[in-house]
Amino acid sequence: MRGSTAGITTTLKEGSSAHYLFLCILDSVFSAVVVAPAVVGYWRSVWGLMAIYVYPDDSVMSGIVSTVVGVAGHILFALTQKFFEKYLHPDKKRILFYICSRIYTTCFAIVCVNGWRGPWLLLDYYFNYDLTILASLAGIGVIVLGLMRTLRNVSAPPLALVTDHVKDYFTVPTMFRIKVSNRQ
Repeated sequence: MRGSTAGITTTLKEGSSAHYLFLCILDSVFSAVVVAPAVVGYWRSVWGLMAIYVYPDDSVMSGIVSTVVGVAGHILFALTQKFFEKYLHPDKKRILFYICSRIYTTCFAIVCVNGWRGPWLLLDYYFNYDLTILASLAGIGVIVLGLMRTLRNVSAPPLALVTDHVKDYFTVPTMFRIKVSNRQ
C-alpha cells in the first residue's frame, strides 16, 4: 500500500544492488501470488455487496447509482488529493495520517468498484449480451484511448505488474506522459 511504509523504500535502495534486486523480485512474487488474488476477492465481495444493498430489484437504477458513485467519487478524489497531501503527512501527524489514509483507501476502493460495476450493469441490461454491439463499443473505446494516447494505461496482470513507487500516499499516479503545472 502506497505510503504505508513511510519512506522505507528509499532506505532499502541505499544497500547493495543484489539485496535490492532480491527485494524487488520478492515484492513482485508477493504481489502476483498474494496481493492480486486478494484484490480480486475484494472486488468480488464489494460487487456482491452492492448487488445486495443498492437497488437489488432494479438493475437499471442500481447501475445508474453505481455509475454516479464511481464518476463523482473519482472526480472528488482527484480534486482533493492536493488537500490531503498538504494536511496529512506521516512525518507530521502519524496517527491521524494512518487513520485517514485507511479510510481514504477504503472509500477509494469502493468508488473504483462502483465505477466499473455501474456501466457494466447498464451494458448488460441495454445490450443483453449482443456480441456485435459489445465488440463495437469495445473497439470504439480502444480507438478513443489510442487517439488520446492513453491506451498504455490499460495494461494489467498477467501482462504487466506495476508496484507503487510514489512517495505521496494521496497522489493518484497515471502513465500519462504530460507535465502538469498550476498556472494562475
